Amino acid sequence: MMGLKAGMKVLDVGCGVGGPAREMSRFADVNIVGLNNNDYQIERATNYAKKAGLVDKHKFVKGDFMQMSFEPNSFDAVYAIEATVHAPSLEGVYSQIFKVLKPGGVFGVYEWLMTDDYDAANPKHREICHGIEMYVPSTTTLRSP
Repeated sequence: MMGLKAGMKVLDVGCGVGGPAREMSRFADVNIVGLNNNDYQIERATNYAKKAGLVDKHKFVKGDFMQMSFEPNSFDAVYAIEATVHAPSLEGVYSQIFKVLKPGGVFGVYEWLMTDDYDAANPKHREICHGIEMYVPSTTTLRSP
């Protein structure tokens, strides 16, 4: 859905142990930089990439997705899978993502979110919240200006 093409430089925001990165490299032949704030997960992701023969396609780095140290406009595509929900501010993390995304690049996100309008006393709201726990969310793809 993101239109990835061979050779693209792609950022995985909150990469965990690199499962999606390995799949994207295999299917789209892209180069992945995985960003994570957890040394143990970075080590595991690196080891899994080695075992999968993808070490030349993957680089995993420690960092804060609220203060990315990458150069502006340095990625052809960026994706986040169940990661940005942990940001203290969605505006903050998304502004960092769009800062490092090249003009015309694509951002794909798969995320669970509840808005400030959620009312735990409202039975309909509780039903929707429970439904989110039970069903897979849709994915969204955005293009930068």
